[in-house]
Amino acid sequence: MVKTAIVDDTDPNIVYDQGWKAVARTYSITSNEFNSTYHHAASDGLTMRYSFRGTGITVYGTLTQPATYGIPGSTYSIDDGPPYRFNSTGDVINTGDPTTTFSHIPFYRSPTLLYGDHSILITVDNVEETTKRKYYFDFFTVE
Repeated sequence: MVKTAIVDDTDPNIVYDQGWKAVARTYSITSNEFNSTYHHAASDGLTMRYSFRGTGITVYGTLTQPATYGIPGSTYSIDDGPPYRFNSTGDVINTGDPTTTFSHIPFYRSPTLLYGDHSILITVDNVEETTKRKYYFDFFTVE
């Protein structure tokens, strides 16, 4: 039986580069992040790293009005392996509605790994400080 753990963005074991911003908001119809928190990056090149024990990890975040602001870029590397670009699987849809914000979007899903200790490194790019095209990280699920 596979068990899944949710790891919120506020977990102290997540190592963020200086420049990430932690945000806590009251739950609303336009803000439904897990535990009402998220971290966002608005500068290219910022990284975050998380070590976990399991057979896989999925990264979830929010896309704020991607039809208006565009989609931020990011790469994901497991155990210092080759990086995989955000949405390389084609799982994320792009809507033409310029007012829609999408939460709980799977930004990356690792392949099945051998059970054991692993790490994920996320590197952010194609973000802008002056618009809402930021990288919004909400939580991991670990299996």
